[in-house]
Amino acid sequence: MVELDAKLSSVSRKGLWVVPRALLPRTRMGSTELDFTEARIDHAVVDIEVDLKGGSVEMRLPAEASASTDGVDVMAGSIEDHRRNAVTAGRPHFVITGSVRWVRWRFAARAGTSSTTGAPHRHPGHTSIVDIRKRRGRRESVVL
Repeated sequence: MVELDAKLSSVSRKGLWVVPRALLPRTRMGSTELDFTEARIDHAVVDIEVDLKGGSVEMRLPAEASASTDGVDVMAGSIEDHRRNAVTAGRPHFVITGSVRWVRWRFAARAGTSSTTGAPHRHPGHTSIVDIRKRRGRRESVVL
C-alpha cells in the first residue's frame, strides 16, 4: 500500500504516473488530488483506503472506470457523484473505503485516451465528478 500524507498542505498525482494496487491518502486540513485519466493502471481493481480530516479531495477517473464508495464513513461532509452515465462495472474498478470527516470529495471522469488501452474515449468532452468538501454552515456549489 502506498501512503500519501498531507498536513496543512496538498498532495497530488496527475499526468503519467503508475497507479499502485492500493493507496492510502491521509489528509489533515489539506487537499488531495488524484488524477487517474492519464495514469498507467495495470490492475483491474484499485483499493483506496481514505483517512481524511478537513480539506478537500478530488479524483478524476478514466471514462471507462467504475467506483464504489459504499465503504466510506462520512461525518460532517458529503460525497456528491456528478458523473454522467457512470458505468457500474468498468475497468479499472476503484473500491474506496475508510473515513472522511469535514471533507468534500469530488470524483470525475474525463474524456481523453484510455489509461488501460491507450484508445480514445468514446464520449469526447464528457466530464463527471463526485465531491466532498468542508461545509462551513452552508452548502457549497461546484461549477463543472
